[in-house]
Amino acid sequence: MTILLAAFIIPLQFLHSVSSNIAVGWKPQISSYGHFILDLVKVPFVFIFLFIFDMGINGVFLSIIFAFIISNVVMLYFNRNQLRGKFSLFTFKTWIYRF
Repeated sequence: MTILLAAFIIPLQFLHSVSSNIAVGWKPQISSYGHFILDLVKVPFVFIFLFIFDMGINGVFLSIIFAFIISNVVMLYFNRNQLRGKFSLFTFKTWIYRF
């Protein structure tokens, strides 16, 4: 169970990093909002899972997972205008060929 919870953090952290980098290129303050919400939500969840439910390391992983989910939802909401654009395959090919 512990390894599954730890493995679930990886894609959530990746999505958070991508959302943060999109925000930095558009409105840098959104990235700070996302990090602030991540840390603000993490503390109560750690308190609940670790001290009230006495879940140990699984509680810590669950609190991180829930904090990333909430932070990702907020970041995706703030970045929704940038994410609505169409994907240009021509631009992607140009970038790939330049490597």
